[in-house]
Amino acid sequence: TPHFFKIGGKDIQLYFSPSDAADARIGDAIASANSTLEFALLTFTSNNLGNQVRNAEFRNVVIRGLVDNINDQNSQFTMLQGVGVNIVDAVTPGIYHHKFCIVDATNPSSDPTVVTGSHNWSSSANTGNDENTLVIHDAAIANQFLQIFNQEWATFVATTEARKDINGLTATILPNPVSANATIRLEAGNSADKVVVGIYNNVGQKLMAKTVEYTAESVQDVTFDVSTLPSGTYHVVLLSNGQLMARNMQVVR
Repeated sequence: TPHFFKIGGKDIQLYFSPSDAADARIGDAIASANSTLEFALLTFTSNNLGNQVRNAEFRNVVIRGLVDNINDQNSQFTMLQGVGVNIVDAVTPGIYHHKFCIVDATNPSSDPTVVTGSHNWSSSANTGNDENTLVIHDAAIANQFLQIFNQEWATFVATTEARKDINGLTATILPNPVSANATIRLEAGNSADKVVVGIYNNVGQKLMAKTVEYTAESVQDVTFDVSTLPSGTYHVVLLSNGQLMARNMQVVR
């Protein structure tokens, strides 16, 4: 089966599972990310792709992910949250059935790319099912996918914002609005857990982060110097015990 095409002057790749090792080709696209990576998925259980996303996080790629079935066997959700990836449970009335990722959509010099098709990010999609995977190298297509992703991201982050606690753990931003030092007060948690606290802008870029070993039933403060941030709304995102909680923070000058 031919895999490489030119359509309208754009490079397109086409792969079928289980014969074409499509999981590895998706991994290649993730590994090419230099600036940004977004993904929207029904399920995410592939160790290979989980490692590729983790490596992108370690390269300081700005990552946002939406996943529906976060509790599937071998789910990568908790692992990725644990290393600081901005990944959200895509809870919908129906099924969040997307299977796409977007690479470097806002960086025209870095080959903006979309990976889409029927292929879930799972071992069964790679080795057992009949699936198709398209890799589209085109900035205009990447932008179209980014627009719908941003729309859905805003919906899910608004839902996350409503979460009151994680296993009793609450978070309060003091002061809010803030101009210099923002303190995130953690209290009332009923278990000892690692808590990753990050500050993100409105396009999902992680600006700073700290990891805290929270002691059950204690009050602990995490302080960030936000004096260099422009005025505006930011998201304080907390990841702990496989769950995510967010708070809006206003920076004023």
